[in-house]
Amino acid sequence: MQKKYLSIFALALLGLTARAQDNVYPAASQKGITVITNTTVHIGNGTTLTDALVAFENGKIIGVGQITMPAGAKVIDGTGKHVYPGLILPTSDLGLKEISAGVRGSNDHTEIGENNANIRSIIAYNTDSKIIGVLRENGILLAGVAPEGELIEGQSSVVQLDAWNYEDAAYKMDNGLYINMPSFMVRRGGRAAFMRPGPGNDPVKAAMEKIETNKHFLQTQKRIIKKKHMRLII
Repeated sequence: MQKKYLSIFALALLGLTARAQDNVYPAASQKGITVITNTTVHIGNGTTLTDALVAFENGKIIGVGQITMPAGAKVIDGTGKHVYPGLILPTSDLGLKEISAGVRGSNDHTEIGENNANIRSIIAYNTDSKIIGVLRENGILLAGVAPEGELIEGQSSVVQLDAWNYEDAAYKMDNGLYINMPSFMVRRGGRAAFMRPGPGNDPVKAAMEKIETNKHFLQTQKRIIKKKHMRLII
């Protein structure tokens, strides 16, 4: 899997207005050494370096600050520009939902039923989403993509936003299982509205029943994993 983004850094060109484009095509793989010179670098921990260099090779940063210019490097003059850490969108429905109202075919973020542990958000991730280009132009390089649903929602993945297809986009596949914990309060609407008890029902009792369902699922999976481990040992 090729990584085409500059490690955790994104170049922000001050003075230019970020524009949403219809199509922002993935960049070619970076080859050789490239150095951004005479720029202000924001490390991300509060430290700011002025008149600094940022050197990267084959998509990975190899030096930041007052470093020796590598021989044969391609030079980008960053005078008056700032380099910031790339942003991470931790939990989202990016690539799963395009037009939330009125265009059902553009949405693939929710499955019916309570238990959807087998659902993998990465399979439905659409790299042609127009939203992805907007986020990249504003410095977001990585995103956690998670499904939605009732109790056991499905598996999330981390993607990088510079790819032709979901295989190229995948940075970390199936890295987490999303589970909805029911509320003990009556919900009037929104994402957890399905957990709202009917008229005359006890919201606490309804929530506890949902929690027991979740516990049963997790305990069952734990026993299955334990049995598989025992078979491997034997």
